[in-house]
Amino acid sequence: MVRSAVYYDLGAARRTVLHRRAASLLSGERSLAHRVAAAAGPDEALAADLEEAARDARGGGRRMLAASLFAQAATANAEAGPRERPAAR
Repeated sequence: MVRSAVYYDLGAARRTVLHRRAASLLSGERSLAHRVAAAAGPDEALAADLEEAARDARGGGRRMLAASLFAQAATANAEAGPRERPAAR
């Protein structure tokens, strides 16, 4: 509860800066999660990285994570909605 209060008291702009900084210091799924949290709109590079991570997760048998990542990729993509993008490549 305290964490949430502090987090939301920071304001959106400050949270974005902090998530971007955290993303630059981390790697893999942890970095990707912070990039998603920092996203303020469509981001094709983020969408591509999310799709790649989703394919890796699916290949590793982590289907729930893969589904979540594909959904996030669809949201991050400016060109097509979730029903227009292929889920598998």
